[in-house]
Amino acid sequence: MPKDVALFFHKETLKQIIIIRDKILEDLSSKSQTKKQNATFVASVLLGIIHGKSKLSLSLPCNQCFAMSPNYVRRFVKEHKLIKPKRNVKECLIEKTLNLLPSPKNMASSHIYEIPAEYCYKYMKKMNAKAKLIITSPPYLDRQTYLKDSWLRLWFLNRDWKDIKKKSLETGSIILFTEGIEKVLLALFDSLENNGKAVIVCGKANATVGGKKRPIKITDLFLIALKKIKENNYNFKINSIISDRIIMKKGSYFAVLHGRGRGNPSRRQGEDDILILEKNI
Repeated sequence: MPKDVALFFHKETLKQIIIIRDKILEDLSSKSQTKKQNATFVASVLLGIIHGKSKLSLSLPCNQCFAMSPNYVRRFVKEHKLIKPKRNVKECLIEKTLNLLPSPKNMASSHIYEIPAEYCYKYMKKMNAKAKLIITSPPYLDRQTYLKDSWLRLWFLNRDWKDIKKKSLETGSIILFTEGIEKVLLALFDSLENNGKAVIVCGKANATVGGKKRPIKITDLFLIALKKIKENNYNFKINSIISDRIIMKKGSYFAVLHGRGRGNPSRRQGEDDILILEKNI
């Protein structure tokens, strides 16, 4: 067992996690579609509680969104004298599952694929279908730790974040980022039925331009990419751009610090744009 993994869990909790993990990995590689579906669901629920600070979280108290670096955790645990909780993993899984399941039961079916966004048209073609609606968001520009932040969840799935990184878009280059947007827009166009809509959440980022850090609106990069693909007869109509300016009281990746110096430095204001595109042939 990697010491970095054991650092997060009580030894009795970790034993249970390993037993469930082995069974999930076995079923995920099974030829039985039912076993794969069940294992996928259980894995997704467990990954939601594998670390965090709720009463159902399996790890020592820590961030739920990302797994901190082991060296940082060692220092933090020592400094704050954190205690690893002893959990009944099955009970935590069941309670979390009951919180997630809709009531009344939803009978809609779904398909889950692991594939780069620029190839989404391939699985749509495989299903012989076109989408009416696509909801998505690009990775952050100049944020290059998404996969590294998920190292503990990826360990559970017997994956290495370094291998996945080779196929992912994590860049601070505006040119490479915009080229990636172009490829995805082409794929979305081919995946949508005529008059179908793509709803894209676009935030802000700081990027180096001319040797200086400057704020960049991701919406603007999408507009540049849309102009380029239109030259190849891929015509998206801009249905609307909605500016999200919601004041939030808790931290968020989508937030910027707001209200400093006014006695309430924790207030934050979201600065997302919701870009709604419509396919036109």
